[in-house]
Parts: sequence; structure tokens; C-alpha cells
Amino acid sequence: MYNFYKQCIKYLYADEFLPNKIEELYSCIKKYGDIKIIKWFEENYIFNKNFSGYSNYMNDPLKVGYINEKSLVIDTSKFNVFNVFEASKLYRNILGY
Repeated sequence: MYNFYKQCIKYLYADEFLPNKIEELYSCIKKYGDIKIIKWFEENYIFNKNFSGYSNYMNDPLKVGYINEKSLVIDTSKFNVFNVFEASKLYRNILGY
């Protein structure tokens, strides 16, 4: 069940609905009753004053180019790649595998 809640927190976006989403998720977690999960959520989201929500990737899609000089983001449609299989072939071609 822990993995389920880890998936849910990805949607705690930094927007006007964040406080409501946190409370709703917290309520669900408390009803489930697993002390370990409750403690994890409280430490990371309820009592963590530094948490202000995650970036909504749907509003800010990946920009083509290098990220932190380590990762390359490309628009695969420029290579006529529109599915995962073709993307894996492109990846292999770029890396030379």
C-alpha cells in the first residue's frame, strides 16, 4: 500500500488546491491505519514547512535540450519516432549500443 501512496503524492501540485489535496490524502491514509505510512506522510507533507507542492509537468512539458549537463531531452517526432519501441531503437542508435 505504501507504493500506492507514493504514486498519489506525485499529484500534490503547487497550486491553490494543494492544502485540500494534502488533507484529503492524509484522511485516506489515516483511515487505512498503517502507522508507518501515517508517520511518513506527516513527516514529509503535514509537518514539513518546506514542502510547497510539486511542479505540474502537464503545465510545463519537458524542454528540448540538456538538463543539468547530464540528461538530453529530444523531440522524438523530429526523428519520426512516435512509440516506445521506436524510441528504444533511437536510444540505442544515439548511445551506440
